[in-house]
Amino acid sequence: GDPAEASKTALQAPSWRVWSITGISLAGFMVLVGFLIWEQTIRREGRIAQTRNFYGTKGVYEANSNERRFHKYSLYHGNIRHGFQYRLPEKRCREAQ
Repeated sequence: GDPAEASKTALQAPSWRVWSITGISLAGFMVLVGFLIWEQTIRREGRIAQTRNFYGTKGVYEANSNERRFHKYSLYHGNIRHGFQYRLPEKRCREAQ
């Protein structure tokens, strides 16, 4: 064969590969965006207090308010949870992280 034809064929990628890579990348991006929106929506539902300063946002979130045994508050700085505390007096002093 002709070397010019071989180099031309090597440079042309089949279109199905390009479309499949594009489709997979787009699907992954959509899943990531959906997860981030869902996560922020869930976090906002239990928000009791939030403040912002030079270092970022801090917030207190309430969880399991309808289950007395597991009712708790969590302290977040940005997306990092720094701990939680149960609402029940007998569980309040338990070590929790």
